[in-house]
Amino acid sequence: MTIKKQKVSADGSVVSVEYPTLNKRVSLDLDDLDDDMRFAFMVHGAQQKLGDAASGKPPEEKYEMASRIIESVLAGKWNLDAERDTSTSIIAAVAELLGVDRAEVEAAVNTKPEKIDEWRKSAKVKAKVSEMRAAKLAALAEGSDDPEVTL
Repeated sequence: MTIKKQKVSADGSVVSVEYPTLNKRVSLDLDDLDDDMRFAFMVHGAQQKLGDAASGKPPEEKYEMASRIIESVLAGKWNLDAERDTSTSIIAAVAELLGVDRAEVEAAVNTKPEKIDEWRKSAKVKAKVSEMRAAKLAALAEGSDDPEVTL
């Protein structure tokens, strides 16, 4: 038996959820809610959108994604542009490659913002970013209480 996922949709102020396996649907017209309840839904939606940012990724990537989402919605765009902002990870990688403090790298970026694009293209920086992510994930796995992986 194939279980079909629910389908969520919006048409104007009406939000609906279809349950294909049950052949049922629920709908809510947000215009039927008072201001306090509409505000609660709005806050929940913002929490959900920001909280889901880069789910499962290291904190730096979650922060970057949440920052990009905020910047995007303030600019009137719900969906993000394709290119991810990895500047936090890149700055950390460059600092480690050069053996300097992150503040020094950030100061260089403030003076020459184009450095981020230059470093983003560098194979050495890409490798360092990947290495740092792998180390973070390994540390997460080490401290995890997940059951052993078996066949």
